[in-house]
Amino acid sequence: LDSAIRAILQAINTLNILYCWGFNIKKIIMKKLLAILTFFGYALLLQAQNVKPFIKAGQEFFETGKYNEAVEQFTKAIDLQPANADHYVKRARAYERLDEKLKAAEDYDNAITFDVKEEDWYNSAAKLYFQLQEYPKTIERCKASLDLSMDYEILAIKVDALLKNKNYSEALLDAKLLVLKKSTDQNNY
Repeated sequence: LDSAIRAILQAINTLNILYCWGFNIKKIIMKKLLAILTFFGYALLLQAQNVKPFIKAGQEFFETGKYNEAVEQFTKAIDLQPANADHYVKRARAYERLDEKLKAAEDYDNAITFDVKEEDWYNSAAKLYFQLQEYPKTIERCKASLDLSMDYEILAIKVDALLKNKNYSEALLDAKLLVLKKSTDQNNY
């Protein structure tokens, strides 16, 4: 959202400069473009300010154990800012408390689309998909997480999911890696 606002403000500034210099663009078109960009810039700014009460209420509901209400508030925030990963993560955590694993996993997946470097979100999604017995999705999320950082728990989940998915050769390779990493770490202490 911040980058969108910056881009719009930069476009407005550029149009103002071109307009003042009397650039060879019809002034009517310049004025209309300027008005449109100004409108969208203010709309985005208002949208960012309007989401804060929903986030605050959602967090308060979450902290007091009112998870259904928290989900409702975070959903309203997502409706206003659908490209904000943190809103999806907050709602995913509330869904987890409600034991709605699939919805939680899907929200982690949505958050990942906006920030592919958050290994915790991959880990959370992988664990949920494993509990849901959706092994191909589990394996995919584990692989993505392990590409970012080695985590024994996630590697073990990946091995279990590979076995459940009857991919024995890859499971064996990862199991050997798991044993090797654990023995190497133990020898370092």
